[in-house]
Amino acid sequence: MESDRLRQYRLHTFDNELEILRSGEAVCLSCLSRFSARKVADWEAGGKGESALCPVCGMRAVVGDASGLSLESKDVEEAHAAIYGSAEASPVGKKEQEQFISDFMDGKISDTGENEKLWLTYVERKAQSGDPDDLLFFGCALLTEFEAVKPDYARAKGVFEEDARLMDERAFRMLGIMYLDPDYEMVDYGKARECIEKAVSLGDGIACLVLADMFLYGLEMAPDPEFAYASYSNFFVHDYRPLVVGDVQKGYDYAATLFGHAAYRLGRFELSGISYEPDEFEALRYFLLAKFALDRTAEFSDPGTVLLDDWRDSKDRIKELSAKFSLVRGMPTYDQYTFRDSFEHSPEYPISNRLDGFEITDIAYDEESATLSFKAAASGLNKCLILDASNLFCDYVEGEISWKFVDVKSVRLPEAKDISVATIGCGDDSIVFFGCDGKGIIMEVEFQEDGEENDTHVRKA
Repeated sequence: MESDRLRQYRLHTFDNELEILRSGEAVCLSCLSRFSARKVADWEAGGKGESALCPVCGMRAVVGDASGLSLESKDVEEAHAAIYGSAEASPVGKKEQEQFISDFMDGKISDTGENEKLWLTYVERKAQSGDPDDLLFFGCALLTEFEAVKPDYARAKGVFEEDARLMDERAFRMLGIMYLDPDYEMVDYGKARECIEKAVSLGDGIACLVLADMFLYGLEMAPDPEFAYASYSNFFVHDYRPLVVGDVQKGYDYAATLFGHAAYRLGRFELSGISYEPDEFEALRYFLLAKFALDRTAEFSDPGTVLLDDWRDSKDRIKELSAKFSLVRGMPTYDQYTFRDSFEHSPEYPISNRLDGFEITDIAYDEESATLSFKAAASGLNKCLILDASNLFCDYVEGEISWKFVDVKSVRLPEAKDISVATIGCGDDSIVFFGCDGKGIIMEVEFQEDGEENDTHVRKA
């Protein structure tokens, strides 16, 4: 086939929505399927319009008879061979399979039964490479329930075992979870502990949280809720900084995921009453933070990293508790309660990845009204993670924030009205600001004793 003719076949697979709609018959240059143009249901956004995706293999390789190009078998096979290789070879190449996997997961391809089966087939083929990431992905895919494809627990277990032989810590962790969860129909706490401990030894952070779960509930070991709580808290505090300093991104996603799972467990612990009286409002704070972190990491974390049950349950718990407290989502109230909720968990860590972590300006104290006001902005990334459970708000706020502290008992003010703050310490009745370059405390605010309403920080109009 002449090169200019080949270019025409290529060109007519792009931005071809109108052309396909005008066509009666269409063919796929990738898998060589022939079908009515009316069967095209999925499209991919292009430079000037939409490009048709094959209803059989999902590839962007459809040409309709309205293109004016020959759709005779010999011409189509010749175009296929020139673009994808010989017609005797696999009709869908490796790059096309990977593109289909990605597009299906991104929702660019409809989740019909045929597409679900095709996606799983391509994921399985990819796993045949023996790469640990591909094996883990396939194992997790086998645990997923679709409309047309049911989970295959036994097969998933076999895939994880194959991956574990490559010393993939995530595979050991997934095996441990399968032995723990009755839904997978293979409960064995002894094997679960063995797999989880191996994952921990190989450095898997989430496995540490799962092991803490086993200590909490006394599964194959003596119950130790204090150890479990300490473990959850350690990950929560250690991994809080990646969220406070700015948006989750590659390099921070795993730490943020650990934070999310730790926050979820702390919320669940607050509800349990295992060691002390349940605190439902504190649990709500933790669940909001868990959802925030897992929302942002689930879409690009490694397969098997985000434990989806934690993610879903966090959302359910927020819905349940917000109904109990009659709360609705709104913009945050920038007072000392929101300030403390947003920053109390990171007193040891810089608020930004720069030394001058927080710029505070326009400091003003009104003794008569017992209020302290100031403006603050995070340096560098210029955004802060703000948590106001009363308004079900947990998100980044960019730019400068105007804060107003009320019920102020006393203030230790800096000499200047504008200061640079490196870290913040939040106590029950005070908030302390530490200066940069080892300057120590440069501002301290002490509050009047809270009443019962302020203990939960529920503020209603």
